[in-house]
Amino acid sequence: FSADVSHELKTPLALIRLNVEKLRGRLGADADASAVLGDVLEEISRLNQVIDRLLFLAKAESGALPLVLQPTELAGLIATFAEDARALAEDRAVRFEVVRSDVGQLNVEPNLLRQLLLNLVANAVAVSPPGSCVTLESVAAGTEWKISIADQGPGIPAEELTRIFDRFVQLQPGDRVESPRGHGLGLAICRSIATLHRGTIVADNRLDGSGLRVTLTLPRRGNSEILSPRN
Repeated sequence: FSADVSHELKTPLALIRLNVEKLRGRLGADADASAVLGDVLEEISRLNQVIDRLLFLAKAESGALPLVLQPTELAGLIATFAEDARALAEDRAVRFEVVRSDVGQLNVEPNLLRQLLLNLVANAVAVSPPGSCVTLESVAAGTEWKISIADQGPGIPAEELTRIFDRFVQLQPGDRVESPRGHGLGLAICRSIATLHRGTIVADNRLDGSGLRVTLTLPRRGNSEILSPRN
């Protein structure tokens, strides 16, 4: 249903965007009208983001998104990712640090893993007070690989720790938000990506201070393979 509805919405939204852009061109001399139409275009972009995320979730959860795993050097992937994460954190006066990054290969889909990590860092940075630090740990332990991202924000009530991975869940202002004007889909996508990799993702409040820690656990494999959530 989500996939069907999302597909049906894309075409009318594209037509609305085209018409708004035409109007904006004709009303360029009217600053107020141009500003209003700019707001409309921004909202259309937000709707398209929601649709794209819903389509991803629908495909992932229905088994229609097969996944080709590639042997990937995790330390290298995280080092590259950390550059973008630091820029994202600095934009909100927050620090980002990789406190541990074990060396070794893991079979993953690199782009999806990067998307998952970016969602988690964006979420952590959004709730972190200025001057605080968001950290990442990547640890190979036996048959599992754990990647944890921790912030120094307010944490969340214990009863919300599992619910935050559901679609459209957003906590009340003052507790925690997914991102500025977030859609409540970022953590649901993280869970779908983890499931696609036959992994898990959990959240817990930090015991060593205020803040939340989200931990992705992935199985370690020796050969690349094609997986879907139903396999």
